[in-house]
Amino acid sequence: YGDEVDVTRLLEHKRYLEASASTRLSVLALSVKALSLAMLEYPAINSSICLESMTLTLHPNHNVGIAMDTPRGLAVPVIRNCQDKSIVEITQEIDRLKSLAQEGRLAKEDLDGSTITLSNIGSIGGTYTSPIISSPQVAIGAMGKIRRTPRFVDDSSLEVEEAHIMTMTWAGDHRALDGATLARFAERWKQYLETPTQMLLSMR
Repeated sequence: YGDEVDVTRLLEHKRYLEASASTRLSVLALSVKALSLAMLEYPAINSSICLESMTLTLHPNHNVGIAMDTPRGLAVPVIRNCQDKSIVEITQEIDRLKSLAQEGRLAKEDLDGSTITLSNIGSIGGTYTSPIISSPQVAIGAMGKIRRTPRFVDDSSLEVEEAHIMTMTWAGDHRALDGATLARFAERWKQYLETPTQMLLSMR
């Protein structure tokens, strides 16, 4: 499943929040929080499948694996309990894990226990990708590079404005998820990113 996300308002809110909190935030951290909020509504996305018994386990904790490019190759450290973390806390955890990954000092506990994976291929420069699910997880998402793009203001107008557009791609295991569920979940994640006030209102 693929789509485009208009993150123009998200970037505006990011700058406002950074000024208010006197700290740097990342689009990846905002995307992880939006992912967690969307999974509260679609819990089947945050599950794992046992091939031997063909049973599905729903996980109450949102342990999001972040695919990172490191000098030693791909690493997928885990941000645990994202449902309970603030955007600032998620940003801090991403920074900690990135630093450890670059130094080759990720511990086993930093890498084990992810329940879903999010890849930010856009940090390298890619726009579109086809992510591969990491079994026993049942879903993986990939974010493309944010591009400045001209867009019509609305369907009835010829007025054009600048927009910041990010591609998103999702893959799901159809033994656990049907396409409609994955599409609705992806659309909800997109809504949170395109309407960040809705994301802020939904936070616990």
